[in-house]
Amino acid sequence: MKSCRILYATVALWLLLMTPARADWTEKFARISCIPELGVLRIEHLELDGAFFPDGGSPGEERAAALKVWRKHGFYAEGHLDFSCKLAGVTYRFKSRIDQGSDHGQCGGAPAAYIDFSVDGKPLLQSLPFGDECGYPPSVRSITVLDLKRENKKTAFEVCIAPQELQDPHYRVCEYRQDGYILKDGPIDDAKMRAIYDAAHPGK
Repeated sequence: MKSCRILYATVALWLLLMTPARADWTEKFARISCIPELGVLRIEHLELDGAFFPDGGSPGEERAAALKVWRKHGFYAEGHLDFSCKLAGVTYRFKSRIDQGSDHGQCGGAPAAYIDFSVDGKPLLQSLPFGDECGYPPSVRSITVLDLKRENKKTAFEVCIAPQELQDPHYRVCEYRQDGYILKDGPIDDAKMRAIYDAAHPGK
């Protein structure tokens, strides 16, 4: 019996040591794929465990170097971003910004990120929360543009939004529109986005 207890304790310790270390913070990105050859633009919000990054999330040369490598592969820091992609002569522009952090309030240490998205200078998405931000459900999770002119079809837009805690995929709402139709009623602001979401999931 004593040998069994020792065996169990040894196995438990081994499992504990083998468990991957996880940081208590995440690095937030806009993952952007601009592929003019295929007529595709894809932007999505991603969060990666802080264990992939040095300095515990604080500024530093080592962390800046790491972020530079991530950027090289299409992972852009969530805020202060101004990215343009040209597909079939049309310029799509994605901009992001982050509120200034604060030591006060529930969300002071997790300031919200906001995005703007335009098509040839015409705003499509305007000042919308981006990603899993504190206290701002629903928010934009992804933007997809498909240039289908080569197939004699209109350009397709898809914007997906979801609540703050994305635990149930059925709570995700994706608006799929073609060409200028999505622009005819003006840009989608926060009020319009919430109306779209509430119509799909009343009370959520």
